[in-house]
Amino acid sequence: MLPSPIDTSFRLSVTTSTLLVISCLFTLASPGCTHFERTRECHALAALINPELDAIERLGKSRSHDASALSDISVRYATLARKVGELSVEDDELGPVLTEYRGSLLRAAIHTRALAEGLRSNDTVLVSKERGELQRLSRKERVQMSQLAGHCRSG
Repeated sequence: MLPSPIDTSFRLSVTTSTLLVISCLFTLASPGCTHFERTRECHALAALINPELDAIERLGKSRSHDASALSDISVRYATLARKVGELSVEDDELGPVLTEYRGSLLRAAIHTRALAEGLRSNDTVLVSKERGELQRLSRKERVQMSQLAGHCRSG
């Protein structure tokens, strides 16, 4: 007899998840629903942020002294900030952290664009200033990402 092409254990987990979602709609105060919502929001956030940050990191490592690459990075930061701002977040604790993170992304876009301009115009003072700002923002982003990760692990 051939094995069934449909994995019934997966079907059960989908059905269980569906029932949890439906029950959450009727009892919004349930702790299980809060955990389910937090998990859903964290997965959506990771799916949005991680690929973009990976692309930014690759571009930055390979062409950190290239003004056009830095302009591209600036656009990527601004786009990511817009997308983070568009996320629908129900978790009261996650909202403020995301708002702060979005602000950091916008500042990274501004300073990366200024760094690109400094490189184009050979303005060493501006380049030095913007590299310092970006290093400071990088440290702040690591703290924010740690907060987001901690929030997503809790509950």
